[in-house]
Amino acid sequence: MKRTLPVFGPLASLALLAAFFSPAFARSEDLQGSASPMVVATHPAFELADIHLSTRKKVTGMSGGFLDGDHYIVHHATVAELIAKAYGFPARKVVGGPISIMNYRYDVIAKAPPDTSDDVVTAMLRNLLAERFKLVVHVESISLPAHLVTAPEGAIKMKQSEGSKTPGCRSDLSSDAPPPAGTPVTFSCRAESMTEFVGFLHEIMSNPTQPEVDATDLKGLWDFDFSALYPPRTSTESASNIEAIEKQLGLKIEAGRSMQAVLTVDSVSDSPMPNPPNVATLLLPASAKFAVASIKRSSPDSKELLGHVGNGQVILTGATLHFLINFAFDLNNETIVNAPKWLDQDKFDIAAAVTPPDATSGVVSNPLFNDEDLPEMTKKLLEERFGIKWHIEDRPADAYVLLAINPRMKKADPLFHSGCKEGPGPDGKDPRIATPVLGRLISCQNMTMAQLADELPLRSTGYIKIPMFDATGITGAYDFVLSFSGYSQVGGINEWSLNRPPSGSPNAVHLVVPPGGLLLSDAIEQQLGLRLEKQKRPTPMLVIDHINEVPKPH
Repeated sequence: MKRTLPVFGPLASLALLAAFFSPAFARSEDLQGSASPMVVATHPAFELADIHLSTRKKVTGMSGGFLDGDHYIVHHATVAELIAKAYGFPARKVVGGPISIMNYRYDVIAKAPPDTSDDVVTAMLRNLLAERFKLVVHVESISLPAHLVTAPEGAIKMKQSEGSKTPGCRSDLSSDAPPPAGTPVTFSCRAESMTEFVGFLHEIMSNPTQPEVDATDLKGLWDFDFSALYPPRTSTESASNIEAIEKQLGLKIEAGRSMQAVLTVDSVSDSPMPNPPNVATLLLPASAKFAVASIKRSSPDSKELLGHVGNGQVILTGATLHFLINFAFDLNNETIVNAPKWLDQDKFDIAAAVTPPDATSGVVSNPLFNDEDLPEMTKKLLEERFGIKWHIEDRPADAYVLLAINPRMKKADPLFHSGCKEGPGPDGKDPRIATPVLGRLISCQNMTMAQLADELPLRSTGYIKIPMFDATGITGAYDFVLSFSGYSQVGGINEWSLNRPPSGSPNAVHLVVPPGGLLLSDAIEQQLGLRLEKQKRPTPMLVIDHINEVPKPH
């Protein structure tokens, strides 16, 4: 990139390409458009690696994926997400392979020397996938949605450059530091090619998932000035920037298609090869737990839950046992049986550490500590200090069922993997721009109705607080977009912030639809032709057999 200010974003994509096509891997000319399988050659491997099914349920994507000390940790990742991570492709550009690579989520814990470079760690992950999942992939080009930048005849408001100026785009910012989001910035571009400028346009669009492609056919170098909100915070600001580009420069940005590189899965196993014996014990303690924990009753004036996690310690104030149980058991609703009344009333302050202070120095070390371990550690704390005994059984409970009324969804292209994201679909349309009260936009591709029933409670924060089941009878997979008002926009509250689990009662919160707004249930019916209906269904329940009101001293 030639530009001097700002340089915050464009370099990131170059770094990604540099890593992907580094000497440790194949050369770009060998991969781009190649139809031959890509098999990882002999490269470094992790010293030890554990791959197992994730036990977490309330998640919508992977976390981790970096070397922490001598441990490489990834949580609740699909095989498709692991492949994308290993090969430097966006997950949406990993295509082919069986549907199973999106159906199951895995935790990966591996060991490598602490000074291992990012490139070598990536090579290790590739080798791990090849060894344990028998993965074979290749890169090819296919037609995909894109933002096409065109130059309508007679509309251009830029001057052909004589090339005498220092090339590049410079801003009027007074500091090299990135500006606050949404700052009005003026750029002066001299001797700038359209290829360079179109690459920069990605910077002034809010989290775009599609690339910008130069379709202007403008040759040579150009001089021009323009103003934009940089970096944009919202899709509304992004749309404002697009409109500004069109008015100030005469360029047009619109939805289209272009040939783009994708990573095609040629073959992969449905499940990984077994872990080596005792690998989990060798990598991490078999049962992570707090080494020390102080638990005392909160002060009577404690109103809200506050917490801090860091440096191997967890600090909570004003936590109810109901909250701790829901967190520990990853409950998606209030399905707890035999819960005593004081479970919601008594509050505790908790200070816990993963390792005890050093006997000589009194200093607490900073061990390998991941937030994903906290639920299991909290469960053990409840068992040891509050004596909780429990079991799981199916009991009739309120649940939502998804019914087919007049389905109107687009049949999915089986080439692309299933998944949902926040933001526009392939057509790039964003109703949030014209109608901000429609604050939520969920785009899904290649989703079965069973997958939708699993995904929707996670994506529709606040709305669905009881289990959800598919009863549509619809087979196959579909693409669709859901546009609706956010829970807080219709009067909903974040009940977790009040330190109590979601109640699941339809009368717990009075929802009021503002002008132009739309409840999730109405959006499902109007836009998808489906309906949510509450029924009694057998539901897994956490049954509390015993729990002490007063914690045992440590």
